[in-house]
Amino acid sequence: MSIRRAEREGGHIDAEALGALRDRLLATLPSTHARRAEVDVEAILEAKGYACRLGPKVKTLPTVMSIIAAALKGHYRLIVWYRDAQDPEPRRCVIEPYGLLLGTRHYLIARDSAKETSLRRFRLDRIDKAEITIDWLEKDKDFDLEAYAAQSFGSFHSEAEFTRVVWRFSPAATATAREFEFHPKQEMVEEDDGGLLVTFEASGLVEMAWHLAKWGDAVEVIEPAALREMVASFQNSRITVLP
Repeated sequence: MSIRRAEREGGHIDAEALGALRDRLLATLPSTHARRAEVDVEAILEAKGYACRLGPKVKTLPTVMSIIAAALKGHYRLIVWYRDAQDPEPRRCVIEPYGLLLGTRHYLIARDSAKETSLRRFRLDRIDKAEITIDWLEKDKDFDLEAYAAQSFGSFHSEAEFTRVVWRFSPAATATAREFEFHPKQEMVEEDDGGLLVTFEASGLVEMAWHLAKWGDAVEVIEPAALREMVASFQNSRITVLP
């Protein structure tokens, strides 16, 4: 993504440098790991101090993130002190961690051992403290983090909101829209007039609306009607620079 952004903004020298760095990093890995690591190149560049993430994000405690990472790698249960939206006082709970969703807000996918049989999303900014246990966790072998994440457009998920989504980008915006992966299971179809239809299934209408605001009137919501109503009030032609 960093390379594509540099190319789009005319930074060809930066794009070449990042590409060369990516290739050198991958070359140091065994071939069996290189393909998997390719998707983590941005994280590697960030860790090495060659890249940084732009835009607003919610702060999380580095110590909490480190403990969660250790628990995920070792398949151990965690003890966390978590503040629910309804209760500002942190509650101690033992959870079974399955993975992380990283975005504007970071979420830990986990099961509360004492309360739930299904997985839920814990906001990392609401975890005041975390401790790793010595209790080994046998995870559900059918769980797939990428498939779980694909149920949502962003961080929020609701079964009741899960729906088919269809956006139409204007001919003038088609080239830019084709550069984006809006959803890992998206389908893109170019129309006769040069417009672009993007189709996928997900929940998270509010986060979709936040994203679509960046496109001004260069995008039209075909489905669902609820999302079309959300964006109708703020789409305008004064936004002339596409994302």
